[in-house]
Amino acid sequence: DREQALRPVPRAEPVRLRKGNGRRVAGERAASAERELVRMLLHRPAYFEQVIERVGEESFRDPEMRRIFGALVEHGADAGPDVFAEQLDGDAVVVMQSLLEENGGLDHADETVSGSLSAMHERNLTERMSEIDREMPIASDVQKDDLTKEKMALFKELGSLGGGQWWKKFR
Repeated sequence: DREQALRPVPRAEPVRLRKGNGRRVAGERAASAERELVRMLLHRPAYFEQVIERVGEESFRDPEMRRIFGALVEHGADAGPDVFAEQLDGDAVVVMQSLLEENGGLDHADETVSGSLSAMHERNLTERMSEIDREMPIASDVQKDDLTKEKMALFKELGSLGGGQWWKKFR
């Protein structure tokens, strides 16, 4: 059947995939927050104790920010850039130098530190909510109940941060 072979093949309708825009936004905000938090610590070491009470190196996803923050933790925020640079690779030193050259917003350090910590916490909450979404289909009924309770608590905490406007409803 040559005619049948020459007929155009009907194309399937494109599938609309749901995009986690809110989750991506939270992740992007947290990446910017990591940078601003490290920048503030380099310029305003007085915030160091407050920050290390809430985040550790594992909280930083950007490798350079993680290394710079690790140097701050290892040597103390008052040690200074020369001491930090001894521990850092070339890329991290370049990033640290650029952070040190940026002086904008230093008069709003309280808001920047607080906002950065909140954005990073929001990212952690949204990531855990995504993990729960992935676990639900394979969870037992008892596990589903526990996961639902955990997700409700995370949702409530996310709402208290002032974030999560994108999270229109509990899914």
